Amino acid sequence: LARRSEAVLGGEGTERLEAALLQPYVYSHNFTDNTWEHFDTALGHPSGPNAFRVVGEFSWLASTRFDARARVAFERRGENVTDELGNVVRNVGGDMQIGRRVPFDDASKDFLDGDLETDLELGAAVTAHLSPVLWLEGDLSGRVPRSAPMDGAAAPRNTRRLQAGIVLRLNAF
Repeated sequence: LARRSEAVLGGEGTERLEAALLQPYVYSHNFTDNTWEHFDTALGHPSGPNAFRVVGEFSWLASTRFDARARVAFERRGENVTDELGNVVRNVGGDMQIGRRVPFDDASKDFLDGDLETDLELGAAVTAHLSPVLWLEGDLSGRVPRSAPMDGAAAPRNTRRLQAGIVLRLNAF
């Protein structure tokens, strides 16, 4: 879903909203050697199976010399329940490389079942076009992950990330 509009502050704005809902076992079958991947890379959505993702973006072209962008992404994934050694204790369809193990796993699974992992990503960027060939860009982005194991055990420490950058681009070619 995307829309172009005139921003309240003047200039031109574009909004975009994207949502993806991926059911358990969507990339795998009853056999582990028959999955939708190529050299261990998913041939589908990067979130993988048993996931829900929403992304919202807004861009604003204030003038021919200045633009700004903002982005928010929320993702929730249901991962397989594993023990301390990494062995799958309960298969909820959260790993595309582990299909339904007949006769051990049920044919149908509840959406977002298992160990829940949640990510929130925020980002903003501005670009100043100093001349037709010289641009100054600045950006700030962050990610806040959160895990909630199904068995109620303490979640592992989450790694939060915040990064900023300034780039001077010479677009002479």
